[in-house]
Amino acid sequence: SQANLEVIEMEARGKCKATKGKIEKLKLPPGVIIGGIVSKGVPILPSPTFQFRPGDKAIVFTPPEHLVEVEGLFCD
Repeated sequence: SQANLEVIEMEARGKCKATKGKIEKLKLPPGVIIGGIVSKGVPILPSPTFQFRPGDKAIVFTPPEHLVEVEGLFCD
């Protein structure tokens, strides 16, 4: 279990890595969890087969040491 996690809201932008494949293909760093997604204003539970589109938002739980890497998945 992770005792020290950052909780951040990320928005998928442009041609970021998050929009190029399904969640299961993103190779999230160890301990990183996508806890929720808002797509076109609709909250949904994440699934391995979900693919982000630009403008989709995610609530992400991440160990502090992976914060920059997670930000890189969602930003150009």
